[in-house]
Amino acid sequence: VVQKKYDSTTDFPKFSKSYNGTMLTGFTGYQHDDLGRVKRVEKAVFDPEKNSGNSGIESINSITSPEVILAKDYEYDSGTGVVKKVEDNFGRSTENSYDYLNRIIKTDRRDADGVLVSRIRTGYDSSGRVEKRQSWSKDKTVFSEYFYDTFGREVANCLYTVDVNENTDCINSGCTLNNGRCSAKMYNTGGQVIWSADTEMGQASQL
Repeated sequence: VVQKKYDSTTDFPKFSKSYNGTMLTGFTGYQHDDLGRVKRVEKAVFDPEKNSGNSGIESINSITSPEVILAKDYEYDSGTGVVKKVEDNFGRSTENSYDYLNRIIKTDRRDADGVLVSRIRTGYDSSGRVEKRQSWSKDKTVFSEYFYDTFGREVANCLYTVDVNENTDCINSGCTLNNGRCSAKMYNTGGQVIWSADTEMGQASQL
């Protein structure tokens, strides 16, 4: 069971509490900026047997016996208002870059020491659909392509490994793609998938 409370003046979410029966198991508190955007989210998780006295809390600062507390701070672009960076209370962060249409084109994740642990680049077609995606993590890079029919439905996608590091942009510059796998599917006139195939598995199925 989840109980929510909203600010009586702004109507923004103030906090939510999770219960297992009558026992409090979790608390999430929200802070907002002057524009109503979430600037901080704090979550606490409890052992139901150890939270006596916490059922009436309305602030994470009033919690006496949380098992885990996780906080995230949100930073927004001053011009466009999109989420620029999210950082937790352990120092781990996620930072987004956008194109002129405010679509995410790059996402970097860093550990508590500021070391880059993953990078995702995304490219879009003229209709705004994801066309290409490049993912780097732990010295491994994979590259994906997506294909659509005239109705905008995905009809195929291909996944390859690429011998490049995190600084190479295969979305815009092009890279040599190694052997990978492709999946395809067909739809009937009602829009239901009636056939699919995967080249890596060497199998096709009719649904």
